[in-house]
Amino acid sequence: MSSSHRLGVLILLFSLIGFILYTYLLLLSSYDILVLKLTLLFFVAAIVGVIAWMGYTMATAVSLEGTEGEKKDM
Repeated sequence: MSSSHRLGVLILLFSLIGFILYTYLLLLSSYDILVLKLTLLFFVAAIVGVIAWMGYTMATAVSLEGTEGEKKDM
């Protein structure tokens, strides 16, 4: 088995273990509300982070003078 196949198997196993742990914490433990709050916080942070990254990229991009998108009226 090549190293990429072993890595794929490890990723698969860790994702299954993570899903089982998340399901247990969400459905069978007393931490269900905390797990929901942390999950929501993670997703909101990810979305806002992507939006902030897009804004930063647009704000710091070097603009080229004379491109076709910026035609000036004469």
